[in-house]
Amino acid sequence: MNLSPNFTAEEFTRSTYATRHGIDNALPDDLLESARMQAQGLERVRAVLSLPLHVDSGYRCLAVNRGIGSSDTSRHVVAGATDIICPAFGTAKMLAQKIIDYGKVILFDRLIFEVDWVHVEFSTESRLMIMTARFEPSGTTYTMGLT
Repeated sequence: MNLSPNFTAEEFTRSTYATRHGIDNALPDDLLESARMQAQGLERVRAVLSLPLHVDSGYRCLAVNRGIGSSDTSRHVVAGATDIICPAFGTAKMLAQKIIDYGKVILFDRLIFEVDWVHVEFSTESRLMIMTARFEPSGTTYTMGLT
């Protein structure tokens, strides 16, 4: 099923963790509109780049989310976030900077630079919130801005 012209529900729910562990990571019907909102936002990113994006992680059911060590409050659990890369464009930091530079066109709500990928959220708000994640043995910390 297409969520938008260039993004499918299959790629939005794909999870190697779910496959390895026999977990059904299908998108629930009540989260379809949220997933479509993410896909529409990704279409705007794709248009700015003029390049296809790769979805590393979109929707995650609670079992998958817990299995990979993410918080129960992750926006992925409600189909409200997507982790993306675009190797044809450049590094994740370059991608994050481009999305930030075009924030008023792309209209993201929150962007988190996570070293190897960009976590981006789209909602009815467009706060243009920018953060950087730092992964430490003691846990993940977040700072405001792109660092």
